[in-house]
Amino acid sequence: MKPGQVLALAMVFQLVLVPDADAYLDPGTGSFLFQTVIAMAVGSAFALKTYWQRIKATFGGRPAAPTADGSGPEKDEGDRS
Repeated sequence: MKPGQVLALAMVFQLVLVPDADAYLDPGTGSFLFQTVIAMAVGSAFALKTYWQRIKATFGGRPAAPTADGSGPEKDEGDRS
């Protein structure tokens, strides 16, 4: 048997032969999941705000406004962190 087949077979046996678990989700779990969803939404909004000009240019939006000296859009210098 190939290693992938052995792994798949082991996973099936593990799922089929495991006895019932006497477990519960405590109240902190719901709070943690809520916090994770909020953090993902805020992070996505920040990334969208940060890269909005690139996203518009990719999908055919108006080109970036010219710089103060009229030479055209500024070149991206890369990561500024």
